[in-house]
Amino acid sequence: MPRLPFDPSQASGPPPDPPPARRERKRLAGVTDAAQLTVTQVADLIKDTLEQRLPSPLRVVGEVSNFSGRHHWYFSLKDETSVLSCVAWASSARRFGFVTGDGDEVVARGHVSHYAPQGRTQFYVDAL
Repeated sequence: MPRLPFDPSQASGPPPDPPPARRERKRLAGVTDAAQLTVTQVADLIKDTLEQRLPSPLRVVGEVSNFSGRHHWYFSLKDETSVLSCVAWASSARRFGFVTGDGDEVVARGHVSHYAPQGRTQFYVDAL
């Protein structure tokens, strides 16, 4: 029997949280459009822009792939055309009540941020 397409309206899970209060935007002193920036300054700009411009929390529907994790979970969510790198810290993963795996279709709730030490933009999952 072929698998039915995923219907997010049929998914159960925690209700969406109200949006948190906006964080005050950090300004980089003396930065202009033509300024020469350090890698750290650019990484800070990426992180601040993502965290301030994207709503939080987000609910993302996708198929789990490349799952890896004992404590912290590292995986990707994908659909027909795109892939989103994800991480669920051990404290969050313990609350999920199940262990996911490659091929599972899920609704993940969390926020997007940028991890500067590895140059990675990823989705931080707090509910699945």
